[in-house]
Amino acid sequence: MAWTNYHDVLLDAFYTNFAVGGPEHDTATIQSQSGIEFSRPNRYDYISRYTIDYAEMEDTRRKALRAFHILRWGTAYAFRFLGPDDSDDDGKGVLVNASLAPVSSVVSGQTYYLAKRYVDVVTYIRRIIKPDLSQTFSILSGATPIAATVDANDGHVVPGASASSITWAGHFHLPVKFTTAWNEMKTDETAISEWTGIGLRELLPIALGITI
Repeated sequence: MAWTNYHDVLLDAFYTNFAVGGPEHDTATIQSQSGIEFSRPNRYDYISRYTIDYAEMEDTRRKALRAFHILRWGTAYAFRFLGPDDSDDDGKGVLVNASLAPVSSVVSGQTYYLAKRYVDVVTYIRRIIKPDLSQTFSILSGATPIAATVDANDGHVVPGASASSITWAGHFHLPVKFTTAWNEMKTDETAISEWTGIGLRELLPIALGITI
């Protein structure tokens, strides 16, 4: 069950140029009276937050953003957004199984899932659920694309052939919501210092009813 309503529509990528933000982690820190400090993640998946500034936009662009906000009923409906800091595989694209374990080979007709793998002394798997199929998007065996069906709604993949050394290459969007139901815009060009922005908050897959 999806807890969040969703419109499969992309906020014009023009607004990505005016977005500032990035990953936000939920971390708990406890410090004793003696100075011992203990920290741990409350949630292992980060969410990205952005603010779209108005100051340098032309009036037509501000009006288009206002209309987009109206058609999402403020914070009621999520949508696609091209993140300024995270929108392609970055050489980290992997397929995972239903346990979120990366796979090095795939079997024709079975289901796998898009993810990015971050590695240093630890490993973090980030599910990718909104691939951008309007651009070239490839499932690769080594450097060779293989036949596969990629679902744009939840990022699951069904390969048409068994293969090894599996990765993926392409772009994706983030599912986000506006953070306010009130879009306060000013059109007085002499009051730029008073202009504010509007916030966006990424949704985790579970919020859209995607459990893998």
